[in-house]
Amino acid sequence: MERFNLADYYANVMGARIVLPRTFTVGVRTTVVAGGGKLEIAPGRLICRLGPVNAKLSGFSAVEQFSGAPISIYVAWLIPFWFNVSFAIQDREKRIWLCVWIFGLGHLRRTLEAAGFQVEVKRTLIDRGPRPAKLESDSG
Repeated sequence: MERFNLADYYANVMGARIVLPRTFTVGVRTTVVAGGGKLEIAPGRLICRLGPVNAKLSGFSAVEQFSGAPISIYVAWLIPFWFNVSFAIQDREKRIWLCVWIFGLGHLRRTLEAAGFQVEVKRTLIDRGPRPAKLESDSG
């Protein structure tokens, strides 16, 4: 009988192959309102579809970002764990702020890296990263 190896078990569970595209349920904050949404991570592309109320009040339904700029994920230790992991995505016109709970951080990071994004995790006490903002291209 083969001996059970705990290290091999964890390597197989934690190093599981990530199948793309993958969808995450996220909190979404725009310049107008906060609500829910779905983040789809595909090779070289992120697309966040806002929930129906958030989309109606914000005036747009999705933001799509392609690989290129690194993604900074902020982990704020003094913020409640159900929304202390946050990061921003943007397209040419809009920037939105997304949050997930702390237990989703590892899976989110591995999925972003598998999709070809450079990920940097910044640990802070209360800073949750950039706020939603209209980009300069909007004001012209």
